[in-house]
Amino acid sequence: MGIMKNPIFRRLSGVLAKIQRFLAPKQGIIVDTSTGVAGLKRELKILENQLHATDNEKIELEKFLSDFHYRHTRELGSILMEILRLRMILYRVDQKKYEEAKRDEERYRKHIRIARKKPKHKLNGEEKKELKKRFRKATLLCHPDKVSEKLKEEAEKTFISLKKAYDLNDLKKVTEILTRLEKGHYFQSVSDTVLEKELLMAKIKKLRIRIKELEEEIESIKNSYTYKEIIAIDNWDVYFREMKVKLKKELEEIKKQIKLV
Repeated sequence: MGIMKNPIFRRLSGVLAKIQRFLAPKQGIIVDTSTGVAGLKRELKILENQLHATDNEKIELEKFLSDFHYRHTRELGSILMEILRLRMILYRVDQKKYEEAKRDEERYRKHIRIARKKPKHKLNGEEKKELKKRFRKATLLCHPDKVSEKLKEEAEKTFISLKKAYDLNDLKKVTEILTRLEKGHYFQSVSDTVLEKELLMAKIKKLRIRIKELEEEIESIKNSYTYKEIIAIDNWDVYFREMKVKLKKELEEIKKQIKLV
């Protein structure tokens, strides 16, 4: 990891390797220059698979949040807009509260407008499973972080279209992209095409950095207040049903207050 067979030397080498892995994120990513082309290609392939898994985890988290916000807007948006509109009327004699209510109403109106421009397709349980399966299969064939620089821009366009279709539950579009990729319009990864040692080392370094960035982004999402609030909801159907009852009560209360003003 003779001296090479000495158990003390092997243990010391193991300790040094652990120290190197610990320091790598802090001192710049280190790539072993003594490894041959075949070894570098194997390492790069492993990193490509790790990148794919990590990026998919992040995309799943983002879709989880997107699906919740979409349903929240669809089921509660109208009643929330009415509450915000009536709050403006209720606070019309209080300039500070009125301005705050107006900002809230304008902000939420913009949110509603954007959400309605991107309607999600309704899928049953089996269709959702198939959507995820086909999406992951397609991402293996077009991930922009796995290809050479000359193919990166084109791969990125395909990847963005794929992610957009996935977020909107567009099974048909995801299937179309996957079919096109499988028919030969896929993007070969660097580990399958590059033979130059320097290029392989450079790509390994980039992938390690990108994986670390994705892991930090995943951690940021999981630590966010929004994610923690949503993940704590056991049953979305029950949650939205109860929220609708609460908001209707709040709406009636505001109407009563307006009559008294």
